[in-house]
Amino acid sequence: MGYINVGVHAPYNSTKRALKNGCEAEPGRVHFYSTALFGDQFFGTAAELEEGKQLTVVGPDPYTSRKWYATVSMRDGKVRVA
Repeated sequence: MGYINVGVHAPYNSTKRALKNGCEAEPGRVHFYSTALFGDQFFGTAAELEEGKQLTVVGPDPYTSRKWYATVSMRDGKVRVA
């Protein structure tokens, strides 16, 4: 299992609850971008996440405002946000 550090595009970056609601309702519209220069990277939607991969999300902006953190993963074909 690998952790990948990412940010999430608006409007799903406002709160952890907004991210969770978006991943449940429309995972194909929740876009992530990698924040790491080296190692595992992920650019895509929640619906494109592979089983066994976990995204570590920092919001609302991983570079300037780290007010909340979340872990996004795909289990049993469903996107989970913790």
